[in-house]
Amino acid sequence: MTAWTVMERPYSAARDADAVLVPEGFALGALLCGPLWALWHAAGLVAAGLLAVELALFVGAALLGVTPDASAAAGLAWRVALGLAGSELRRMALAARGWRERATVDASSLDEAERRWLSTPPGTAR
Repeated sequence: MTAWTVMERPYSAARDADAVLVPEGFALGALLCGPLWALWHAAGLVAAGLLAVELALFVGAALLGVTPDASAAAGLAWRVALGLAGSELRRMALAARGWRERATVDASSLDEAERRWLSTPPGTAR
């Protein structure tokens, strides 16, 4: 089972249309293509920050004369860290835009998590 964080848009009347479910756990998309993953999730500032860190890593490695193997290892370590923190970055980007954390739903898939979220009456424990 995966825990899904339910984020709702502020001042939302439509419960189903204005909720985003963010899964806990490793974000493979963030590992494989970090800035594009952030843009896909409408986190433009996060994407810009990721590009800046990656650029700083590679330019810094070149200026310091780091071997290509060490530079690749640093890049891989950065991407693994990004994969581990990806879901939290996504929640933080939503919170920065005013979205509120409403609940946590345990489910094995996104469809099941949505069904559980929408089948629970508003104002009750989830």
